[in-house]
Amino acid sequence: MADAPARVVSLRVPGVDFPEAEAVLGAQPVEQVDDLAARGEFWRWRVHRPETNTPEAYLWGLRSTATARALWLLLLPFTLTNLAYWARPARPRGVMSWIADGLIGTACRLVALTLTATLMLGVAGVTMDLVAWQCLSVDSGCAGSWPEPFNLVGELRFNAYNRLALGALVPLLVLIVLWAASYRTWRRYERRAEIELAPDELTAARFWRGRDWVRRLRAVHIIVGMVVVDALLVYPILRLDRAAGRPWWIFGALLLCVLAVALLAGLLGTVAPLPVAIAEVRAVRNGPAVLRMMRSRRLAAGARVHSRLADRIEAGVARFRRGAHAAAPRINVGVRVSAWSTVAVTITSLAYAVGPRRVAAPSTGALPGFATGVATLSVIQVALLLGLGLATIPLCWIARRSSHRLAWRGFAAPIVATVATMLAVAEAASLLYFAALSIGELETSGAGRSWLPAPPYPYEWAGLVFAVAMGATLIAVAFGAVRWHVVLGTGRRMTDGRDPLLRRRHPERAEYLDHAHARGQLFESVPGLALVVFVPITVLSVVGVGYSALGRGPAALLPNQSTLTNLGAWSIGLIALVLVLTVARAGNTTPGRRLVSAVYAMATFWPRAAHPFAAPSHGPRAVADIVRRVTTLTGQGVPVLLAAHSHGSVLAAMAVRNLRPESTEHIALLTSACPLTRLIAPFFPAFFDPEASIKLAGSLTDEEGTRWTNLYRVTDPIGGAVCPSPTGTALDGVDVLAPDPPDAALHDVDPQVSGHGSYLRDPAFVEAHDRLVKTLAHRAGS
Repeated sequence: MADAPARVVSLRVPGVDFPEAEAVLGAQPVEQVDDLAARGEFWRWRVHRPETNTPEAYLWGLRSTATARALWLLLLPFTLTNLAYWARPARPRGVMSWIADGLIGTACRLVALTLTATLMLGVAGVTMDLVAWQCLSVDSGCAGSWPEPFNLVGELRFNAYNRLALGALVPLLVLIVLWAASYRTWRRYERRAEIELAPDELTAARFWRGRDWVRRLRAVHIIVGMVVVDALLVYPILRLDRAAGRPWWIFGALLLCVLAVALLAGLLGTVAPLPVAIAEVRAVRNGPAVLRMMRSRRLAAGARVHSRLADRIEAGVARFRRGAHAAAPRINVGVRVSAWSTVAVTITSLAYAVGPRRVAAPSTGALPGFATGVATLSVIQVALLLGLGLATIPLCWIARRSSHRLAWRGFAAPIVATVATMLAVAEAASLLYFAALSIGELETSGAGRSWLPAPPYPYEWAGLVFAVAMGATLIAVAFGAVRWHVVLGTGRRMTDGRDPLLRRRHPERAEYLDHAHARGQLFESVPGLALVVFVPITVLSVVGVGYSALGRGPAALLPNQSTLTNLGAWSIGLIALVLVLTVARAGNTTPGRRLVSAVYAMATFWPRAAHPFAAPSHGPRAVADIVRRVTTLTGQGVPVLLAAHSHGSVLAAMAVRNLRPESTEHIALLTSACPLTRLIAPFFPAFFDPEASIKLAGSLTDEEGTRWTNLYRVTDPIGGAVCPSPTGTALDGVDVLAPDPPDAALHDVDPQVSGHGSYLRDPAFVEAHDRLVKTLAHRAGS
């Protein structure tokens, strides 16, 4: 009697639309394989069948509601700084590029630190400056115009010191909420994602072992947030006490000195490196100049000098890394002590503000130090972003000869960080403008109509920048329309290449396929269109920062711009509000839910390596769960077919990269609509590139052929081939083009184009799935 066929587990990893287990497996009933509720929000399911193939589903998505994702969307600038950290163009090859790589990470973390300060300044600007200092002052009557019962606040007889202390509680509460959300989501979603793996590029960047970074950064951002609020609280009171001749100002000056020390400790915690599990850093000894010296007899001495210099540099780098490894625990302890000390200083600052004083000076004008702080922070942000761009140049030089496409020529990191900064400033400006709109009064002067009290000049410039951004977006849409006609011509050629007679027989079907093929080629045009918006607003932002540093607003450049500035600033808040409400209601509609889930999943794939208050990451934990499950099954002698779709294919590919060789021999990989080449590799080439895909395919290839099949469609705007260059080996069989619609449905009355979805019902998927299952069963049986 013939041996029974070996059991093969088909582990399916869905995409970003977070379907139910029944939809992934296509059968009922389903049951839970392992209860992972105590470990997080990841679920796996199994259907018991008598066939050789035993399907399972791994639901990797964070179990969060659309409302929660909408609220996290307000913190999008924080998440973008994390993307900037990972969007470096190449991994370092020598000491100089290793230094540049470290500077990129440091610059991204410092930019993230300024975003927390921007948020604190925005909230404090409303509660401490506009409300407590200006509107509730004795000479101001704007509180009387508030709707009931809020107008009664103006009748409370608090002095300026007490009002500032009460106003400072709001940004401090916001900071505490952010800390609690970061701490809770880390413990719930990411804490158990750490697995012991061999050193690689992701390990070197702390993709897996980010606990120490997140803990340190969380303390650093608490320090910076409290320092900003405390300084805005202490400095105005210090000025009033000194003007009144009270000795209290000395105590306030001491508090500012302590805050400066705490800020320095936070900066040290941001720039001080943590030890990473990578091989020793080696100097480049085979560069073009060195090779020319080695070939020349007269320059051979220079080659020997270079070799000795390289030895000394490598020894110096090794000593630095050993020192960083030894100092990291002490720095972590010092940062945590500084954070708790800052909490004590904050309590002391509040006590200093509400301390007994015989006579309280009135508050007049804008809050002292607030506008200067905003302008100074803007200058620091511009300097950091320029430094980030300069640090990216060496790695772009390394990647210049790369055969694959890089988004924005490798400058994705500084561009994404710049967008994050502008969004953060825009949100703060919108918050202040809406507060001024709600509590202030409209006044008309020679410069135009404006709301008083008015936000600082950098926020006025932010409103003008956003207005220009809306105009630039219209221009980009016009360019996109022109580009669409070009791509549509490509779509017509694709349709004619598939069936030359279809256009003559059924012109409406041919036109339908033309548009489907054109949509599949649109994604490559997005980065160029984004530059149409990015370049003008970046130039205007730099000009605005320069004018703000000189104490001049947009009126100095454009005298009649107040209406445009107000329109831009108010539009920021309106668009943000509409976006949040749309996302919150997206759970009720299937297309909206898919769009929201796609954006949310791609933005939260990467760990929080730059900003600890960003949305929680699912990437490390999901990959670790897949690795554990596959390792367990293969250890029991059960072959595994990883069948992944869309974003799930990224998780599956990363899991295969990190499997041990004894497990890799017993698995196969089936991916569909895989975005590795078209979406991931151009923006994150240091960690995903075609060479990595070819290496992964090689690990799944032997004399019997390849065990990786990647299905893609020309109508898919995101997925594509993973090994596009022919190699003349078995790797050429990895990519399989799935006709869309299938050949059997091409001449239907109403052919349906699936594009990026519905691969499970595609005949090409069924055929590839059955073939790989038979291959694994045959290998296990033999």
